Amino acid sequence: MKTYSLKVEGMTCPHCEMTIENGLKKMFPDLIFVKADRNNKEVTLKSLKEIDLNAVSQAIESLGYKVVE
Repeated sequence: MKTYSLKVEGMTCPHCEMTIENGLKKMFPDLIFVKADRNNKEVTLKSLKEIDLNAVSQAIESLGYKVVE
């Protein structure tokens, strides 16, 4: 299993976390775990397969949030 972590700005409430989690689960069915944490400004992903982090970053930004380095 591979674990990825992205820093994400713009999450301010539980609804923001849910928007990212549900959006990524729909767009990337290979993800077996998605957790958005507004307090740590972080999104954690787990997958059995390699995932394209650029595609994930673009997906998060399409939902209205900003991925930062």
